[in-house]
Order: sequence, then C-alpha cells, then structure tokens
Amino acid sequence: MEYLNSIANVKNGLIVSCQFDTEDPFNNPEYVSLFALSAQMGGAAGIRTEGKENIKATKEKVQLPVIGLIQANYPDGSV
Repeated sequence: MEYLNSIANVKNGLIVSCQFDTEDPFNNPEYVSLFALSAQMGGAAGIRTEGKENIKATKEKVQLPVIGLIQANYPDGSV
C-alpha cells in the first residue's frame, strides 16, 4: 500500500476521531485501530486518538498521520 503519511494529504482532508469513553467496551487498542483502519479505507486523511496503547496500535495499523492525545482530568475540573 502506498505510504500516505504526508501533511499535503491532510490539508483540506477529513481527520477522523477514533476514541471512546473509558467505560466503553470498544475502548480497546485492537478495536480502536480497526475503527481507524475503516476510516482510512473510507478516505480519511488522518486519525485522532487518545491513550498511549491506542496511539501505538493505531500507528501500527494505518498508514495515515495520527494525532495522539494523552488526556487527564485535574482537580480544578480542567482537562
């Protein structure tokens, strides 16, 4: 498969968010990466996901730029 990881491909393209709530049964690196692969097959230009293991699994599965987030909740309520 052609390597698609280029900023030129992301410009004006759709970045698909592939992440789930902590308690969601799909919040599993295997499932998240399969959702990301489906998004790639559907024409996504990039993937956004959260969590170290989800980011790692997604990067191994797709050939798109991956925007990886590590979210945390703080005592003052900010994220």
